[in-house]
Amino acid sequence: MGTSFVAIGDKGFWMRDSVLSLWLRLLALNLETKADRADPLMLLRDEWLWQSEAEIVGAMDAHLDEAAADSATKASVVAAIERLLEALSRHGDKLPASTMNLLGFTNSWGLDYQTKGLVEVGRAFLALLDGRIDSEADSIEFMPGSRP
Repeated sequence: MGTSFVAIGDKGFWMRDSVLSLWLRLLALNLETKADRADPLMLLRDEWLWQSEAEIVGAMDAHLDEAAADSATKASVVAAIERLLEALSRHGDKLPASTMNLLGFTNSWGLDYQTKGLVEVGRAFLALLDGRIDSEADSIEFMPGSRP
């Protein structure tokens, strides 16, 4: 099981690749894009979908530097995270593996995943985008979505 560093600049946090893959897939599906293939949000969505499928062990990149660099893109990403967190709050305690396996992942999920882990990831993404995360790659104290 690999881990990747989710960052803006040199500030961020480590995540398990499987959890990051699930988060990026769900976040991509909640990102409102224009029907323009050159739109930065469309490019970001496509990148998240590809990475969540490929699950590049130890080298996944959420591309938050690019998202944070443009205020409109950042606002759209924040809105997508908030939409996803709202949907998760209405979902229940677990995402069944059978449901997650409908999302087109290369590797299948064998176990259900607790919704609270994804909520923790969403809050961490929001904190990072808001500049409230100050840990760097040498810190593994906080790994959102990894707690039992």
